[in-house]
Amino acid sequence: MLRRVARDPGTTAVHLIALLYYIFGITKQAFDWEYRPFFLRFIPGDDSDRRAAFAQACQRIGREPAAYENSDSPQREDLRDE
Repeated sequence: MLRRVARDPGTTAVHLIALLYYIFGITKQAFDWEYRPFFLRFIPGDDSDRRAAFAQACQRIGREPAAYENSDSPQREDLRDE
């Protein structure tokens, strides 16, 4: 999911990051409207802001952004705690 968010800005990325925040217990709903301004940073436009938001999201869920931004590998992500 994080690879898709990192590589494909748009509505899918917005909903995937919202869902990840829910899965990791950051939000109480699958699309928490309180976080909507943050989620909308994943739409196309300002790539530097989108990358900054991605780094922030990865930090929040305990993942390294570079592992998802730079890998061309189609490997499955493991969402369990390491």
